[in-house]
Order: sequence, then structure tokens, then C-alpha cells
Amino acid sequence: MKRTLLFLFAFLATLPVLAQRNGIEYRNTKLISTMCDEEYQFIYPDEVSTNPICVKLIYDAAGISYVDSLYYNELGQLARIDKYYDYGSYSEMVGYICFTYNEKGLKIKQETYSTY
Repeated sequence: MKRTLLFLFAFLATLPVLAQRNGIEYRNTKLISTMCDEEYQFIYPDEVSTNPICVKLIYDAAGISYVDSLYYNELGQLARIDKYYDYGSYSEMVGYICFTYNEKGLKIKQETYSTY
């Protein structure tokens, strides 16, 4: 009985630590494909934000970069993505995606628009 209570108290003492670990937010700065032909760079508005404002895909084989500008609503949900081709000397917008959420925060609608 004493061992069971001791184990129970030890487990209860670790709960706050376990709860804190689940609340940790991470930031990606770069992802590279396994073939090393694609590289994703994540750009953040400041040093503490976990919501990137831009994701840049560098595709070496084609020599073209694809840039997605990300916009969030007041609840921190992704509301819109603007998609660009970056040719180095100029950028061209190729389309955008808009997201709609319900009152529970679940995405219920995604609309994709093209500039072509």
C-alpha cells in the first residue's frame, strides 16, 4: 500500500511538468528534402513568434523560387496564403487561398483563386 501511494504521489508531482511540455511551441527555420533538391525557409515577424509570415521554397532544379506569404486572423488562424513565383529580378503573383473557420476553430472552407 505504501508503495502504491508513493508511486501515486510521484506521478501526481510530475503532472505539472508533463503539462508544461505539451504547451511548448516550436519554430521551424528551414526544411531540406531528402534528395537535397528542395529547401523550405520560414520567415517570422520577430524573434518570439511561432507563426511564420512567409514560407519560401527554393527549387534548385528549375532555378525558380516559390514564395507563400501567410496572413492570420485575430484568433491566430491561417486566413490567407498569397502564392508568388520569384524569378530573382521580379516576382509574379500566381494565386491565393482563403480559409474560413467555424465557431469551434475548425476549418470549414478553403477557396483557391488563380491569377491566370
